[in-house]
Amino acid sequence: LNGNPNLLELLWLPKEFKVVTTWYWDELLKYRDGFLSKRLIQAYHGYIKGQMTRMDNAKDKLPREGRNPKRADLEAKFGYDTKHASHVLRLCIQGTQLTLHQSMNVGLQHEDKLLCLDVKLGKYSYDQFKQLADEKIAKFREAEAVTKLPDTPDYNTINRCVTDLVFNHLCMVRSCNYDPK
Repeated sequence: LNGNPNLLELLWLPKEFKVVTTWYWDELLKYRDGFLSKRLIQAYHGYIKGQMTRMDNAKDKLPREGRNPKRADLEAKFGYDTKHASHVLRLCIQGTQLTLHQSMNVGLQHEDKLLCLDVKLGKYSYDQFKQLADEKIAKFREAEAVTKLPDTPDYNTINRCVTDLVFNHLCMVRSCNYDPK
């Protein structure tokens, strides 16, 4: 309900990316728009800022002791954590999509996917990445100004979702016929 990027991403995950799904999950997806609100904007910006701060703080302290070996290799090779950097761009892109269109392409559009991959592969210096990030953050801020997202999640829709899921589960367990419609 607070717009957690990791959870929202799951609600827009395409079927081809799912390993397992259940009837409950499919039902929950019918209500996913009710979870969207302007709260996601601050949540996304919080994640973006957190990633940027970690990279800025780490950049001056390379190499870092006790670091995940793969991440340490990225930092040693490119001078910054390119995986964190690619996540920053992805969060900006997906946050902008949700803010403007109340939907997101989890797999990213072709050009956005290539950009994130190029950053992850170290094809951009840290300064170039920061410029890209600033541009993406600015686009996200522009989207905020024109968003049609409600201020808060649609609690009536979410309550209906929870009620329907619980009643359907209880009916399946008890073999009864419940139709919430």
